[in-house]
Amino acid sequence: MNSFKEIVDLGEFHNSYRVISKDAYFIEFESKDEKQKIEEIKELLKISDLKDKAIGSIVFEHRKENIKAFYYLLKNKVFNGKESINYIRKSIIYRVRRLSGIIF
Repeated sequence: MNSFKEIVDLGEFHNSYRVISKDAYFIEFESKDEKQKIEEIKELLKISDLKDKAIGSIVFEHRKENIKAFYYLLKNKVFNGKESINYIRKSIIYRVRRLSGIIF
């Protein structure tokens, strides 16, 4: 866009918007708190014009993963080479350390 600055006057557009990579967007998104993430997702859904059924299918896939994880915990099935209870225990410990800044 800036390479065409001589041809097109960017004016207010240049100060209002910026082009970022998808990876940069995800990094920025991850650093937001839950309330900010929800508001941003609402805005993206409004812009995307997705139908309710499409949004429901996204939620359904996430729900299936949660139910499967819960089932594995109930049955203590092997997951990634470890019993589910031990796997989730290490995962929780890692998340707590990450949130508290104690990652080594």
